[in-house]
Amino acid sequence: MEKNEQIVRQLDDWNRTYRSGEPSVPDSVYDYELKKLPEDHPYRNKVEPEELYKGRVKHNKPMLSMQKAKTEEEMEKWIDSVIDACRRTGIYYKNVKFKATAKLDGIAGKYENHKLVTRGDGLFGNDITNSFDKGIATVFEKDSIDPTIPILGELVVKLDYFKEHLSEEFSHPRNFVSGAIMADVSSPITEKAFKDNAIVFQDYHNLSTVSYYINDLLEDFREIEEDISSSINYAIDGVIFEVVDPVIKEKMGETSHHPNWAIALKPKDATYESTVVDIKWQTGRSGKVTPVIHIEPTMIDGVEVRRASGHNAKMVETMGIEIGAKVELIRSGSVIPYILRII
Repeated sequence: MEKNEQIVRQLDDWNRTYRSGEPSVPDSVYDYELKKLPEDHPYRNKVEPEELYKGRVKHNKPMLSMQKAKTEEEMEKWIDSVIDACRRTGIYYKNVKFKATAKLDGIAGKYENHKLVTRGDGLFGNDITNSFDKGIATVFEKDSIDPTIPILGELVVKLDYFKEHLSEEFSHPRNFVSGAIMADVSSPITEKAFKDNAIVFQDYHNLSTVSYYINDLLEDFREIEEDISSSINYAIDGVIFEVVDPVIKEKMGETSHHPNWAIALKPKDATYESTVVDIKWQTGRSGKVTPVIHIEPTMIDGVEVRRASGHNAKMVETMGIEIGAKVELIRSGSVIPYILRII
């Protein structure tokens, strides 16, 4: 019990720094620690708030999170629950359609009644409508839609733009977006990104979706995930599979945390081993100093990698990264290699 409490305290600490826009550790490290908790531990289904501004707004309807599947077994268990709902409604399960959409890795939000509000804790969010004045772009025309119909989406930065202009300064696209939204005064780097329409509130309605039957999912949902992921110019955190039939959706229902008729299949990240050969400190264009971990040349996704993100000084200290340490690497979000743990 004490061990679980220690893990929760550590996760809470990491969540505070994550929501502030300066995360202490990468997502892969957070997920690694979270898995140490029992499957029925309430922290596994906790909706983490995105505290960006003090002004809170109550959502007309709670913005639920999404249940997640990391393993094949978890995905197959969810498909079985869909088949069971089909039996209970008298619908032949092989006729059931699913739609697959990329799960964007940004700041979740909703545009409704001319306001842009973050998801927050699901019940209350933060009003960030002034982000439009800064230069947040949208795919839809704000002034030509019914303002009473909520539009769900994510605040994200275009991935090709991030790789070319921002990857040396920021460890992850989401961190840049969070800082851009929070800042009272935009830096020259952020102003340029706004001017270049690189920061976008991407609504899920305008994201491309692909329809599948249940047999397609049973045959190879990982291949579907890879196809969807490769077609998106944003950092993503998996693929959302959703039942289309409203009768089955109603039968499956939802919890206070997530709808039962949808699931987010998380990427199956491959891991690699290497050795730290040097740690150097890099000063970015804004004056921010970050550690860069130099490693022995390692082939990752067909590319020879010689550096990994040091994230920040606190991560280097927390994980005990030092010259000569053997480390396990992960290509987190297919953006920048991270150190998952010290071996």
